[in-house]
Amino acid sequence: MQVGSRLLLTWGIVNNYPATTSSSPAYSSMLVAWSVTEVIRYSYFVMNLRGWVPGFVAWLRYSLIFDIGSDGQWSAGRIAMLTVVYRQVQHLLLPVSVRDLQRNVVDLHCYRAGEDVEGAV
Repeated sequence: MQVGSRLLLTWGIVNNYPATTSSSPAYSSMLVAWSVTEVIRYSYFVMNLRGWVPGFVAWLRYSLIFDIGSDGQWSAGRIAMLTVVYRQVQHLLLPVSVRDLQRNVVDLHCYRAGEDVEGAV
């Protein structure tokens, strides 16, 4: 689930809307939260495999991760909301002909068997 949500955010949102997301402070805080979380997590795993985990690393693993994780989740949600608002404004500013073209393309992709489509061959 964690990998899926990170893929959705990076490829689905950040990659497709770089003007909206990359300039946002939420993007930077999300990357910092993800990075710190992974450094703590994998340091703990490596030390655990070696059979010796210092107390402060275990404390970081199980305590600090809640604060950092919530910051990352807030940032990811903020980026998603920025993108939704951007898409709504972008849709309102498009010329009518472009909006009609987009709607027609969507209609063709959503065509259900048995329906009559104008201009279909």
